[in-house]
Amino acid sequence: MSDVASCILHAADLRLDEPLLGVQEMPEALRAVLIDAPYVAAERVFDAAIGERVALVVLSGSLLDLTAPHPRAIAFLAEQFRRLAAHAIPVCWAGGARDSGTDWPTAIQLPESVRHFGGTMVERVAIAGRCPMPLTVLGRSGGDAEDIPVTDFVPDMHGALTVAVACGRLDPGRVAALGIEYWALGGRRDRKTLCSEPRTVHYPGSPQGRGPQDAGPHGCTLVEVQANRQLRLRFIPCDLVRWQHERVLVSRSAVWDDVTTKLSERLHDLRSQTPDGPLLVRWTLVATDGGDGSSGLRELAQRAEKWLRQQSSAQAEPCWPIAVDVEWADRISASSYKEDTLLGDYLRAIRTLQEDPAAVREALTASAGTWPAARWVADLSDAEVRRQVMQDVAELGAALLRGEKLT
Repeated sequence: MSDVASCILHAADLRLDEPLLGVQEMPEALRAVLIDAPYVAAERVFDAAIGERVALVVLSGSLLDLTAPHPRAIAFLAEQFRRLAAHAIPVCWAGGARDSGTDWPTAIQLPESVRHFGGTMVERVAIAGRCPMPLTVLGRSGGDAEDIPVTDFVPDMHGALTVAVACGRLDPGRVAALGIEYWALGGRRDRKTLCSEPRTVHYPGSPQGRGPQDAGPHGCTLVEVQANRQLRLRFIPCDLVRWQHERVLVSRSAVWDDVTTKLSERLHDLRSQTPDGPLLVRWTLVATDGGDGSSGLRELAQRAEKWLRQQSSAQAEPCWPIAVDVEWADRISASSYKEDTLLGDYLRAIRTLQEDPAAVREALTASAGTWPAARWVADLSDAEVRRQVMQDVAELGAALLRGEKLT
């Protein structure tokens, strides 16, 4: 016999009007899939709520930009809310900075079962229906980068299970003493549970990754409320397109057959783990030994990208290579950074940028108009991407300053 008394579905940051970025070239069929991916992933969230017969859906973080709303996003959400209302599933929605309750267009009426919180004060709503125990939801919209005013969230004083729905940053140490069992948060792309005892503080992340920095599965969270009021979180994958980063170890002196063998094995593993849906994979060939074989490794990477594209075109579910990079030990000596030369000045400037992610983000964002891939690099949430990019920049600049021929 199940010990689950009821379930709450928590989803966040649908960001329906935010496209997928980070792919320079792709087949036309895959392009159409990427355009629809945010909507398909979001629809799977609502499908899961209906399929699991949940007592409540809580939505946190930016679902869309209501300051410049896209008609498709508005129509999509209105339709999904009507679907939930037809199944008697209430919705509590705390948006981000651009989709609070005061921003929804008045010409499109939401079902009475949808509570869209404003951004000026914490609102309280009692949920009745499928939950066998009293349930109270506290909600307030807010900004992704703002601190959530936790002291404004006052728990129910009559013993009801309390859920706080908000968007922004939160210090889990500040909520331990508050009688709020579950903090349903938004404002992060990735899934993360800040704490689970004595209170659960959770970000489900966006149901669809938007770029190479969002590697791995994305979806929503089913919060199972047990009869003793303990909570158990269950991940439900929803993404249509999945981003991956695969690192393959190769010798600098490796021959082509060795590389294709390793790539074939990794492709098989990827498809075994994720049999359905397109995969967008950033590959990195990692040199395992010393020597000066950088040009050979780059040539192998170029061949590998063409080979991987050919393999993808022959698959029913594509595994498309968005890039094939190479990685080896830093070839710039420590003494080069201390030189009283233009090279030394350049390397020290790069090191300063590497230690200041905000400065790198600003520089790369400014380049996004001429280099679209800069948009996903500028996110900088992937520390490995940041390290590799800055290493490549340092080595490229050093070679140019030394007058070396680039290979």
